[in-house]
Amino acid sequence: MLFRSGVSTASIHYYFTSKEDLLSAAFREHDRKFIENATAHIAQTEGARERLVMLSQIGFPIDDSANVEWALILSVFQLAERHESLKATSDASHERWLRLVRNIIADGVNAGEFRGELDPQLLAIEFSALFDGLGIYFYSKQLTSERARLLIDGYIASRLVSGSPSMVRL
Repeated sequence: MLFRSGVSTASIHYYFTSKEDLLSAAFREHDRKFIENATAHIAQTEGARERLVMLSQIGFPIDDSANVEWALILSVFQLAERHESLKATSDASHERWLRLVRNIIADGVNAGEFRGELDPQLLAIEFSALFDGLGIYFYSKQLTSERARLLIDGYIASRLVSGSPSMVRL
């Protein structure tokens, strides 16, 4: 049997000792490409709000290209608690993502674009929880790209820009 990549299962078994090792390698490659792509796009985008919107466009593209990516992400998240190699891969990916989002939010706060009392670390976690949660509904076809983007934009407008209550500082 050939995989979609055109590689035989025997070749896969030669290089990877388990399904988890294969998932970990695929996830690391996906994560590397995603962060590179996101970093390149946000570097060309003015303003923190527009950068967060850009992340939603990358994570929820109009075409179906993200379905395979969300399947991989959700599989790794689900298996990470039972497999140490996947947990380490997932944790490292999460940390890179949180750093990217936190830096965008901090830039927005420093530039006066976002409310000054916001805690960038807590908001990065909150934004990421929304993003990942929407990914579950997007993957299960209960949510379109357009709706996911609208929800993220609404979150940005109400939570970061306007006068909604700030998060409790821990």
